[in-house]
Amino acid sequence: QRFTTVGISQLTTSQQHLDRPVLTATQINNKWSLKGRCPWVTGADSVSTLVTGAISINSQKTQATPHFFVLETNSSGVKIAPPMELLALTGSRTSSIELDHVSPAAEIVSKSESGPQTGGLGTTALAVGSTRASLAILEQESFRRGQLKPIFEELEKEVAVIESMLFQFATKGIGTQERNLLRQRANTLVTRTAQAALTASKGAGFVKGHPAEHLIRESMFYLVWSCPQSVTESLLCDFAGLENQSFISRTNRS
Repeated sequence: QRFTTVGISQLTTSQQHLDRPVLTATQINNKWSLKGRCPWVTGADSVSTLVTGAISINSQKTQATPHFFVLETNSSGVKIAPPMELLALTGSRTSSIELDHVSPAAEIVSKSESGPQTGGLGTTALAVGSTRASLAILEQESFRRGQLKPIFEELEKEVAVIESMLFQFATKGIGTQERNLLRQRANTLVTRTAQAALTASKGAGFVKGHPAEHLIRESMFYLVWSCPQSVTESLLCDFAGLENQSFISRTNRS
């Protein structure tokens, strides 16, 4: 069996603060050569092919356009790092891949020059699913301790609103600012609900292997996974107790 994975975070969120593209593509005599790093690749050591994206360093355009490629992981110049020990989702066997003048098997011609986008509705949907798992723990605890019932009900109302908005936007479409605001709300809720589930589980929830312990670690994933800069800034402002709406508006206007 042959499996394929995707490594394009270098084009969206990962290491975007660096001056030079993390992964570059050079074209010589109509042949491409890739050099650099794919920092986050799921199942990197378990696949035969990789779909990735790189910035052409000899592009004559004022704004660099990403190019997408398929490459064989057993090609000369490909070095796959051991899987990372992550806070959660270690089973994904995520690691980085170094490319040293690698010739791709094929180029994927994209119809759009805008490149991949961050913070899609899919990431918000997964955060909602994790929230629901934490709510299930809280609900079970509320059956035994009635004082937890209003806590559960309030969080249930909040996730129901986000779910309703998610389904609506998935059907009718959504603008960038509204999508980022929804992701921010989902991120905040998934972490708060996981903390509530842990608190309600008491000491038992702090023992490794307990569902509440697992969900606490999982909730942290949404703070760093495919998170647009405006959402990251807004969350940091939330943590500091600062007004944050201006960050999202300002970032999306720029």
